[in-house]
Amino acid sequence: MAITMGDASGVGPEIVLRWAAGGASTDGVVVYGDAAILRHGAELLGVEVPPSLAIVDLGLLQAAHHRPGQLDGPSGAAARAYVERATLDALAGRVAGVVTMPMNKEATQLSDPGFVGHTELIAALCGAERVTMMLTNGPLAVTHVSTHCSLREAIERVRVERVLDVIRLTHAALARFLDRPRIAVCGLNPHAGEHGLFGSEDAEHIAPAIAAAVAEGIDASGPHPVDRHVGLHIRMRRKALGISQEKLAEALGLTFQQVQKYERGANRVSASKLWEIARALQTNVAYFYEGLEEETPTVSRGFMGANVQEFLLTPEGLELAATFPRVRRPGLRRKVLDLVRAMAEMETEDRAEPAGLA
Repeated sequence: MAITMGDASGVGPEIVLRWAAGGASTDGVVVYGDAAILRHGAELLGVEVPPSLAIVDLGLLQAAHHRPGQLDGPSGAAARAYVERATLDALAGRVAGVVTMPMNKEATQLSDPGFVGHTELIAALCGAERVTMMLTNGPLAVTHVSTHCSLREAIERVRVERVLDVIRLTHAALARFLDRPRIAVCGLNPHAGEHGLFGSEDAEHIAPAIAAAVAEGIDASGPHPVDRHVGLHIRMRRKALGISQEKLAEALGLTFQQVQKYERGANRVSASKLWEIARALQTNVAYFYEGLEEETPTVSRGFMGANVQEFLLTPEGLELAATFPRVRRPGLRRKVLDLVRAMAEMETEDRAEPAGLA
């Protein structure tokens, strides 16, 4: 396995050196970089690197070039060369794979103005026209529709063709390890556009791409308005425990208005705050995401899903949802349903009546 040293002025050499000096097995590992920089880095850190650590020394930099924390053009150019050499060796079968340490894009662009990032460089070396970045951690993998570009350009890249291509690439990669990968596609706008209230990209580009993927047999769903989903589960759990918004806010060190915003999905909950909420509500973080992967591939879960969620976000909705199951007799249940349906029809008729002339 190849490890590229990264930019000599960055954290890459230190990460490699501390890993090697920490007693980890270096069998089957080779570092692509500059031996002079690694030797100088070991002196600065006061660590001893085992002689068994194999190094492909490109001989591009000397100890005098090692200036940690400073932007350096030669270091940027060398970092690019490490990745290129390791990638070519991987393509030739000399190494099984490549692990890359960080590069400084600004430093590398001093010698290669067209450089964007590892992903694009390796893709070009491999002759791969269709590519996306994938991040993995345990059972979760994340792929990107756009990388290494401005926010404005990232939004412009959200098009049916690109979203569908990323779904296909993700499915193909995961299918090598999983029998049936499940792909959840996130929305672009707040609440996945909220039926066009906050942008049309989700409905016009993301949802059609998901539908096309599903038609091809890919288990894809979304776009997912995660913040509303999480907020709904916070409210349901709080109600189930009989805790008021004020009490939950006090336990979290927040105002009750902030808790209200969380429950409505108006404000996104940070990872650390969700952890605190889970502890306060005596559950685990995974609870707040339950059912998310079961949503259908339409914007905001479609008409029925959106209405059910909207209903459960009201105090009356939660109370009815908790009380109705206690009505056991089918006849009574039908009468309640008929009553609600009749009231809903009256509301519809009232809205449809034309306004009188003044």
